[in-house]
Amino acid sequence: MADLGTNTFQLLIAKLETGKLHTVLRKKIGVKIGKGGMEKKEILPDAVERSIAALHEFSIELDKFGLSPSDCITLATSAFRNAENKEKVVEIIRKETGFAIQIIPGEEEANLIFKGVLASGAIEETPSNLIVDIGGGSVEFILCNGKKQQWKKSFEVGGLRLLEKFHKEDPISQLEITKLKNYLDLELKELWDIINIWKPEVLVGCSGSFDTLVEMQYADLGQALPDVEANSNYTLDPIHFQNLKNKLVFSSFEERLKMPGMILLRSEMMVVAVILIDHLIGKMSDPQIRTSTFAMKEGCLYSNYDPRN
Repeated sequence: MADLGTNTFQLLIAKLETGKLHTVLRKKIGVKIGKGGMEKKEILPDAVERSIAALHEFSIELDKFGLSPSDCITLATSAFRNAENKEKVVEIIRKETGFAIQIIPGEEEANLIFKGVLASGAIEETPSNLIVDIGGGSVEFILCNGKKQQWKKSFEVGGLRLLEKFHKEDPISQLEITKLKNYLDLELKELWDIINIWKPEVLVGCSGSFDTLVEMQYADLGQALPDVEANSNYTLDPIHFQNLKNKLVFSSFEERLKMPGMILLRSEMMVVAVILIDHLIGKMSDPQIRTSTFAMKEGCLYSNYDPRN
């Protein structure tokens, strides 16, 4: 399946063997389809060109496995959802690449994320968990009591949106940080109320920025990151997170590129992402932090092909 996110396009190919899904290929390309157009609610022509180029690359990978774009479930999220020219863009992309894009609502995206996180093993039976997936355009939150889903919502406060709104100085200024946090307090009021009521004990972060934080934690400890296909969930030490946050927030773009564990795709958004995560942790009571390498795309595959579902 292909996940067409606001910041990154990702391809996941898996095969069903002995009743289990086994990943055979993962590919991600930084497309930034929402860049420059989110405030206007428009996908710009250069973003369409980048999208077509990325999907042509996906076609090459699919062909290696005897697959075509028509065999691929292709889901698009926030940037497509909010663009007033989305129908035109979807049709252009279909004609140029053969990928039939399905634009899904935020609630469905959150539901697929929940299924992906469940499949990762990151959710334990007893505690109350708050799952968060920070995308480029939106952020999905899912509250679950053990493995039972209680509440979910998608908010249009993704990393690329926050980057364009608040991170204009390099490094980010204290004034920009204050404005960002004030903005989150207003935009996420419903979430803060939910946290006050349910008091989740575990924060479960998926994919993206959380993957990078785990890689940076292992790099700082001088340890090799275990194989992500064999280890689909990790623990992020809260003290180590605070150290990483301080390092990232006060860094320039060039400094971030040199940090062990950092990848180019994440280097721009990591500052606003860790500020959001830190602000979220501050609303909770010293939560444990777990991470899941599985998110929406894995949830989609398990929903469609796993015989257990």
